[in-house]
Amino acid sequence: MVARPTQPYHWGMRAIALLLLLAPALAAQSLLEQFYPGKSDVQAAAAWYEGFQGHVIAECTAGRPVEAVLTLPAGGTRCRIIGADASALVAHELWFTGQYTAESAPIEVPAPTALTLDWTSLSPRQIADLWPLRRDDDATGRVGLVFWLYAQSAIAQANEALAQLWTTNGELRNAITELVRFREAWDFEESAKLASRWDAEGRKFRNCLIASGAANQHEIELETAAQADLARIRAELDDRDKRTLTLDEIKYELDRFDRNFGKTKFAASATTDITNLRKRVAQDKLACDTLLTLAEQHEQAKKWKEAAEEYTRALKYDPVASRPLSRAAQSWLNYARPEVRANNKLEATQEAGAKNAAPLFARWLKRCPAHINARLCYGMALHISGERKLAGEQYDIVLALAPAESESARDARKYAALR
Repeated sequence: MVARPTQPYHWGMRAIALLLLLAPALAAQSLLEQFYPGKSDVQAAAAWYEGFQGHVIAECTAGRPVEAVLTLPAGGTRCRIIGADASALVAHELWFTGQYTAESAPIEVPAPTALTLDWTSLSPRQIADLWPLRRDDDATGRVGLVFWLYAQSAIAQANEALAQLWTTNGELRNAITELVRFREAWDFEESAKLASRWDAEGRKFRNCLIASGAANQHEIELETAAQADLARIRAELDDRDKRTLTLDEIKYELDRFDRNFGKTKFAASATTDITNLRKRVAQDKLACDTLLTLAEQHEQAKKWKEAAEEYTRALKYDPVASRPLSRAAQSWLNYARPEVRANNKLEATQEAGAKNAAPLFARWLKRCPAHINARLCYGMALHISGERKLAGEQYDIVLALAPAESESARDARKYAALR
């Protein structure tokens, strides 16, 4: 006959079972209690966000602009936040000048017109990237960020933030594991594993925490990411009309693919495809360079139409490269021969040259929006083509960017007066 358990034993087992069920919640609470004592996860998230906003506002008030990567209305991403309050940010998009520092860093300047961005327009990813503004040792702030991200249902970003704590604060690993287990609804026996997640939007790897039992699925996701990234690079090379990268940049993207995905099964199976892509880049680069050499010979002889035509042919191989784009635009404008005539108008001997130059300057300025001479020449090409209002807008931008007594500013004022 089997003895029945006594009542005290029966309730003791229930208590143990209840503790096992509540263990994740207690661990989550312990992380909260350590960094935000007496607060709920919702309160911790709110406290963190208030402090985050306060930090950005204080930095701007103290005259320390904050540079950030955000999605801007005109499609740009890099900006300088110069002002902020509880409802909005005031920022300038950063424009590339076409020049580099001695360390090969691009030189950027603020766009002349400021933008107003509502805090609510920023995605959880953008907030996570904006914080902690180089303060990676702030564990309290990172825990607050985690709970704020969870409150926004941004689970992947929250786990990325926890991954950084995991690597820098070994004593927090158990609590972090329990928190992730609780939020992800893992089995109680499941453990956490540090892994790298491919961020297709940012085209970079980000550390994250995943369930060790899901490692195989993670490998499948990595294989999928490798396929998508190579498809993106191939599409960039295939469609010249929609290309956003130069041939040199496409070569760099192929090199980066090898670094990031070279050990995947997909990369091994795509070796021939990758080799052929590299050959195509090299062949296009050779064809472009040959045409550039011929164009430069015409340019030295001041045969502007012939130079412009050869530079334009070179653009068929490398459509967004600064060298053929800028030289084609300038050669077409030189062929137009712009001058201020006795009738006090800006006109040209060959107006067709200006009409050919205008769209090329526009394409160039998409890559180097703060290039003052390109902006001035674009205004001149528009002016000659009869687009007086658009030309005036370009002159205004030149005047906002260039030093007041510079030759570019003087020319912009002179041409603007002819409108």
